[in-house]
Amino acid sequence: MATPIASGAPTIEDRSLDIKADAVEVGERQGYEYWIVPNCCMRKPEVYDRIMAESTTGHLVWKKGYQAYVVFPSRFVTHQDLLDLVNVHGGLTYSHESVVGQVCGYDTMHSWSAEEPVDEFDYHYQQIDAMIAGVERAAALDPSVCSAKEAFDTVMEKARTDMESLSDGVKEDE
Repeated sequence: MATPIASGAPTIEDRSLDIKADAVEVGERQGYEYWIVPNCCMRKPEVYDRIMAESTTGHLVWKKGYQAYVVFPSRFVTHQDLLDLVNVHGGLTYSHESVVGQVCGYDTMHSWSAEEPVDEFDYHYQQIDAMIAGVERAAALDPSVCSAKEAFDTVMEKARTDMESLSDGVKEDE
């Protein structure tokens, strides 16, 4: 028997709205609303300070910075595995239906995140643009939008183009 959600527990819709409420910047890029939100190190500095104090190496593992979310139309991508193809900082780590649409985002709490400029907005604008392009590609491959043959042909065309660009790069190096 399924356990009911406790009264007052946040729902997915509430979580997305909580994320937006934490945003330090809300804007629009390519026709989609985006939110730039402080990462955990900025929202909970006591956790960040404790981790740094307990670090045996003394080097920065996490860095205070931001993460980003984009609002797409509801059920924009119906197959979650297609979202694995989206190439953004650490991959998409959040994708949920919400009262505002399908919200997708990434976090910057990976062991290597400190090596990236996660504290600079320009970095996140690039990641947001990459997320939009990737999610739009995923939506085009979604079986609810196209046939399996169309999806296969699209993936094969991308692979062929990638291979050609790699071989062009090898020729230029010679």
